[in-house]
Amino acid sequence: MKHWIVIGMLFLGVSIGVAHDQDQLYIDEVLAKLKSENYTNALQMLNKKIQNEEWQLQYMHELRGESYFGLESYKEARDEYIRALPQSNEGRVERKLGQTYDKLGEFHTAVEYYDKCIEMAPDEGFQEYLARYHKARALASLGKYTEARMELKKINNNTISEGFIKDVREMMDFCLEQEKKATGQATDNGGSSESSESGVSP
Repeated sequence: MKHWIVIGMLFLGVSIGVAHDQDQLYIDEVLAKLKSENYTNALQMLNKKIQNEEWQLQYMHELRGESYFGLESYKEARDEYIRALPQSNEGRVERKLGQTYDKLGEFHTAVEYYDKCIEMAPDEGFQEYLARYHKARALASLGKYTEARMELKKINNNTISEGFIKDVREMMDFCLEQEKKATGQATDNGGSSESSESGVSP
């Protein structure tokens, strides 16, 4: 699953203009380090840039969030993404915040940010589908398997990579299995039962 998550994390869809070729080369170098998972060096470059000038400051915070996320420093990643929110116009930062709150175990907040991403993202685009997948995982972590499965059904299988579709189907099967277990448990107990909050494993 990691292959398309990395792609998703780097699917920046940059719409902000870069004033100089040198600045673009700098951004490309940072993105290359992120893609190669060299998060520490990327963070060092970004820290130096932010200290020296206020160039594309909010975008720099987004890239710092990428670096901290890759280093599994999720609280720091959250703080950087929040600073980057004002420049978000297609739900990209909101989706990344959702994934960060997922890692922090704050699933309700994660769902809120995924919903914001879905509302802002272009219809039937990669950002929307990635947000729906992660929203489904967060819902499943809250024991809301039926809601999670309904969210997964909204993903158009014809527009996404095979690896991503495989993960969607596995998640769908997991949710369906958990629903059946919950139904069986309720039948055995002679009544309904609520699923407890837990992490998702597929």
